[in-house]
Amino acid sequence: MTTRRSMLKGFAATASLLAAGLEAGLTRGTQAAERDPQAGVDKPGRVSVTKLLEQPLPDMEDRVVLAVLVELKPGVEEPPHHHLGPAFVYIVDGAVSVQVGSSLPKIYNAGEMYYEPPHAVHRENPLGQDKPCRFLALQILRRGAAELVPEGSQS
Repeated sequence: MTTRRSMLKGFAATASLLAAGLEAGLTRGTQAAERDPQAGVDKPGRVSVTKLLEQPLPDMEDRVVLAVLVELKPGVEEPPHHHLGPAFVYIVDGAVSVQVGSSLPKIYNAGEMYYEPPHAVHRENPLGQDKPCRFLALQILRRGAAELVPEGSQS
């Protein structure tokens, strides 16, 4: 059984690795995968996703922490999607509008953080016309699970 204590132990065990990975990821934009948010496939110049860390969690059978750095270019409108596990999102640069389900969108700025519950359909759209929004997303997933599931897809 997964407990809060075991989840916190897992996060503590990966904190130093994550800090090193974030620093490296912030400077290595050339290794990022590009994703077309409309089709869920790679397309240069719209959304870049850099995997920083995939770390098995001790004491949590078949679970991993996945850390990705996401960059949304100005004008990107991500379609609704969800994640199979909880996600903790930290805004590194810029600002983003986040809408979960049918709730009103909420704006998060650099230095702020928000939580996405498992299976919560949501969308993120960058704010601002001249600079992208970059955020660090930490997800807890079953090993091998999809990182992102477009709305309407089987999960």
